[in-house]
Amino acid sequence: MVHRAQAQRPPDPLAADFQAALERGQLRGSTVVKLELLHNARNPQEFQAAEQELDRLQTLPVTVDASRAAVGALRDLSSKAPASNPAYHRVKNIDALIAGTAWSRGFGVLHYDGHYERLASVLGFDEFWIAAPGAY
Repeated sequence: MVHRAQAQRPPDPLAADFQAALERGQLRGSTVVKLELLHNARNPQEFQAAEQELDRLQTLPVTVDASRAAVGALRDLSSKAPASNPAYHRVKNIDALIAGTAWSRGFGVLHYDGHYERLASVLGFDEFWIAAPGAY
């Protein structure tokens, strides 16, 4: 079902791809993913529509192992910091938790944020850009 706010926008091929992957059961999420995506809603109608879609995702728990992996990833990034970027470990905490959750369950991360490339370099999970950087 398309909400009126969504119907006013031109069709987005990215949204269609996301919907198809959701229908095929290929996507997983967590409460952290849900919070990240709901943050982008621009009004109550978009929030409600997004929440209904996200409720269809299988929810992975953010476990102690996932949390330890997130902290360990920041530690590893800090130890790899080049002299030109001593704050190399500074990725969003929510991104670190999403990456730690994916890693702990053996999943990759579908994203639109370069932080996941950095996190994947130390955790070793597969990461996939949902669209080319700068496309959105």
